Amino acid sequence: MPRTCPDPPTWHAPPGRETITLQLKLITPMFGGGYEPREVDPLMPIRPAAIRGHLRFWWRATAGAQWANDLAELTRRETALWGSMSVPGTIGILVRDVVVAKPAPCARPRLKRDGTYSPIPDFLGKPGYALQPFQGKYGRNDIEEQPADAVHLGSFVVALFCRDKHGCPVHFTDGQRLDVMSAVSAWVRYGGVGARTRRGCGSLACSDGIPDPTLARPEGDPRFAILYGATQVTASARPESRAPAAPGTEAWRVAVETYRDFRQAVDFAREPGPTPNQPGRSWWPEPNSIRRIAAKHAPYHRPGAGQNWFPRADLGLPIIFHFKDYDDRRRPADDPRNDPADATLDGPADGMSRFASPVITKAVQVGDRFVPVVLVLNAPHVWVNGDLRLRHMHQNRTPTVARITRTYTDVAAADRAAIRPLHDSGDLPVRQALVRYLEGAWGVQGRILP
Repeated sequence: MPRTCPDPPTWHAPPGRETITLQLKLITPMFGGGYEPREVDPLMPIRPAAIRGHLRFWWRATAGAQWANDLAELTRRETALWGSMSVPGTIGILVRDVVVAKPAPCARPRLKRDGTYSPIPDFLGKPGYALQPFQGKYGRNDIEEQPADAVHLGSFVVALFCRDKHGCPVHFTDGQRLDVMSAVSAWVRYGGVGARTRRGCGSLACSDGIPDPTLARPEGDPRFAILYGATQVTASARPESRAPAAPGTEAWRVAVETYRDFRQAVDFAREPGPTPNQPGRSWWPEPNSIRRIAAKHAPYHRPGAGQNWFPRADLGLPIIFHFKDYDDRRRPADDPRNDPADATLDGPADGMSRFASPVITKAVQVGDRFVPVVLVLNAPHVWVNGDLRLRHMHQNRTPTVARITRTYTDVAAADRAAIRPLHDSGDLPVRQALVRYLEGAWGVQGRILP
């Protein structure tokens, strides 16, 4: 008698399992995201572990902020929800239905008329100020490092579920759901996937929309806000000469370039130069501070008197300073008539050299349109960890280190007022000066959320 194979049973989710499901798509290029930093993993381009890391950060910035003054309780609750190296968390994360385009270069080398390579490539309509770490390196006659690959198009589904200490699925409690949704909302709206998300790379949009995050307000700190935002700004229509930019890319470029202008724009942050491609001297105090510390300057770049201070350090470290008039071919590197060699400003120690920027520049989808957004996180100031280090790089490429002890609060009001990018802001620190600049540039009132 012939044997027949019965139909397989229909699979049902285990009882008590409740999920938060997000259908997401990339609206800006994604760099990295794999197990190797800044490299796209062809087998698993979107990793649950990486998403968990992003959600941990945004949980601290939203729900976790209510324990900002109790580190032990903050750590306990974070570990219970998201886990640690030795303890699994309550929240499980699944990634499925990943569909991404083949990684492609984010820029292409640019040949000049004389047949040599330009040091700045063609970024193909994307904001080069955000992609500087990925642009590659170019000698005069060869390409030393190709531009990095990025995933330019992609979509995926993220499912978050709750489990008990035995790993069995359970329902979210009301508190857990609120905390997780706050982190998820902030991550989708203001974060992203991969590297360089604070400059808008790997930004996301949710097909079903996403609510505004709920932000905790620590008791006794009435001015606390996790971020400032100017979300009601419409992207200007500035298509590339070859083809119009995608709406998300254009909004992203507006956000990045407005922030760039606060730091570098001619007639605001620096003098006009002889040509549009050759801006003049910076009106920020850092270049002259370095000249005074190094006791070196080009004949027409006298630093003058003043205090040595570095306000832009509070917008993120490290900062690399390049003096275009430094020339080790004409004079010895220690000649005081020469501008200083390249210098790097970073944190007080090797394990604390970096300081994540509190400024986020990105595109956000609002309804059926995209808007540029700049957020300023309510993060600790750069000087709380100790003195900054200024590393001078000389002709023999051996750095010397100078300790920078002066902080914003140590600088006299007259010296702050003498800095043109900060002049209209009076005694406001550089982060608040940025918000004021954005309000003027975009014609909006900066919002504190909530």
